[in-house]
Amino acid sequence: MSWTNKLLETYEMCASQIGIRKEGTILLPTGHIEQRAQIEVVLDEQGNFKEANELSIDEATTIIPVTEDSASRANGISPHPLHDKLVYTAGDYVTYVEENKKEYHESYMENLKRWVESPYTHPTIQVIYKYLKKGTLIHDLIDYGILTLDGDHLDKKKKFQKVTEQSGALVRFCIDEWDNDIKHPWEDLSLFDSFVKYYESTCQTKDLCYVSGKEIYCTDKHPNKIRYGSDKAKLISSNDSTYFTFRGRIASKNEVNSMGYETSQKIHNALRWLIQKQGFQEHGLTVLVWNAKNIPMFHIMKKIEKVTTEETYALKVNVAIKGRGKEIDPREDVMIMLLESATDGRLAITGYQELSASRYYSNINNWYSQCNWRDYTPYPNTIIRMAYGTYQGKELVVKDKIYKTHLKRLLPCILMGKALPKEFILKVYDQVLKMSKVDEKVWLKSIDVLCALARRESFDRKRLNIGNGGVWAVSLEENRQNHNVTIDFVLGELMAIYHEIEAYSLQISKENRTTNAMKLFTKMKKYPWRTLNRIDSLSIPYVNKLKTKANTLLKLQEEVAKQLHEMSSEQELRNLKNLDFDFVIGFKCMKEYIEKDLKMENQIKEEQNNDNINK
Repeated sequence: MSWTNKLLETYEMCASQIGIRKEGTILLPTGHIEQRAQIEVVLDEQGNFKEANELSIDEATTIIPVTEDSASRANGISPHPLHDKLVYTAGDYVTYVEENKKEYHESYMENLKRWVESPYTHPTIQVIYKYLKKGTLIHDLIDYGILTLDGDHLDKKKKFQKVTEQSGALVRFCIDEWDNDIKHPWEDLSLFDSFVKYYESTCQTKDLCYVSGKEIYCTDKHPNKIRYGSDKAKLISSNDSTYFTFRGRIASKNEVNSMGYETSQKIHNALRWLIQKQGFQEHGLTVLVWNAKNIPMFHIMKKIEKVTTEETYALKVNVAIKGRGKEIDPREDVMIMLLESATDGRLAITGYQELSASRYYSNINNWYSQCNWRDYTPYPNTIIRMAYGTYQGKELVVKDKIYKTHLKRLLPCILMGKALPKEFILKVYDQVLKMSKVDEKVWLKSIDVLCALARRESFDRKRLNIGNGGVWAVSLEENRQNHNVTIDFVLGELMAIYHEIEAYSLQISKENRTTNAMKLFTKMKKYPWRTLNRIDSLSIPYVNKLKTKANTLLKLQEEVAKQLHEMSSEQELRNLKNLDFDFVIGFKCMKEYIEKDLKMENQIKEEQNNDNINK
């Protein structure tokens, strides 16, 4: 089923939520849009002006009925049916503004009159029409102090909401009923229904809607403002019948796409609502995950809260993902859509996929449990920044175009269980080498990301039966037991020991500077044997400074060095160049072992010694 059918299905299944604002979002009725009003006029039930208010930006959002033409108006006369700008609603506009636009108000009043006199009329519009027939709107607003004059005309210097001139203000109307209860038309479901039925009665010409398969009134004017209020990009557009669009192929644009007005409204309103409610927007790319019943979904771009242990992390992921998964039938479809615009006026769906809820949650669970290191799964944004970012102001920054390109490559790995392109790991590896000379915080972060990606890649290799290597574990001991240890890995272990010896010495002497291991990280990758000997000689002053405090680390160094020489001859080590990223994994595993596991072992031994002394 296509994305249009799924959005149409979503709108119809969520019909009970139409017109109800919840948590700042609303599923709009057909034939309605949200517009920012600057002035609110309060009328009594007899159609008399009672009071007016200047609206702040926070209270300005108003649901207004629109026609097919007024919703996409640019130039010309296309009045909205009810709430509109002063040029349309004010009968005395030409008296106070140096523009002869009398026909704008005449067109507005003529259209409003048709609605008032139709079988679908409503008490609210009757009151508003009765007042506007007096033609005194601007005069009343001046008397009430909302509008100000400069001579005989509206003062052009005064702005509403800092940007809108007085003459361009949009006015919304409400009714003060007999019990002093203010009735807001933009919240009145019965008024929404009144306009929908009225406007439907005016659309007589019918054609085949390619989406619904029904003979209904069709349109080629589709809504914009899909992603946010000022969004001018349209998802469906077919307004070029003059030049090359149809030449030599088809006779008219209707042969390409014929879509019902009601269908188009439902599709666009559903999409707009879903994006507002649960869409993810970053770097100009919109990622949307939804199901037709609007059951809350675990989002692929969601961050899992940072926790302290691997076990707690696994539990957190399980609760977050499986908890959401229980709310939806595993056979239900889940839709994933990617949208972006190359130009201001055109919006494109650059990715669309439907899959079962069970598969969606299985793939998400696999990603979080396989692309992780202890208590950390890198956020997609972080992966792309670490792989393709440039260092600016103590962080890695990536351009919008690069981000979008690589997010579209990364998402199938998360959603569809596709194999992770090795390029991501190699790019992060390059970043690890660069950042070792630049920024320790970013360097350590890039190591975390590389290890998580390498772990996912090892799961991919196992699943696809590629190579003989096992799955990377997150601990040093497990990797040794699983025979995942390579020469590159062991060299990384040695590098971590030298790093920790120097870091320990610097900590005791309260010096804050980069270790030699960090400085020579790139050299170690290129020329491991020569660099290792150099670091060994550079570590001597720190070993002497630590004295017996370095014994545990020196013993560990001897064990790892012995293992290295058992795996390879000295001549082979001399000839070794350009270490693989296993080197970084070995470094990470040993560093964590020293900082966590070894420290805990020493604490236990110390406690045991104290117990023996006390006995």
